[in-house]
Amino acid sequence: MARILIVGKYYPPFSGGIENYTAYVAEKLAERHEVVALVSNHRPGPGSQEQRNGVTVIRRRLLAIIKSQPIYL
Repeated sequence: MARILIVGKYYPPFSGGIENYTAYVAEKLAERHEVVALVSNHRPGPGSQEQRNGVTVIRRRLLAIIKSQPIYL
């Protein structure tokens, strides 16, 4: 079993093509591995951590958006 970190822009329930694909890949990998998705919080406020379909999702506090890319701590 491998430990896999996926760094992404956002993660569901935020809806978008990249986000949906990231979740699909993460959940498939989580069937056999330990998977953590590190993403920006798509809502204002502090970060959070949750389990979604076998994936540990760590949402970090959004600091700024530069050229449509979130910058987070």
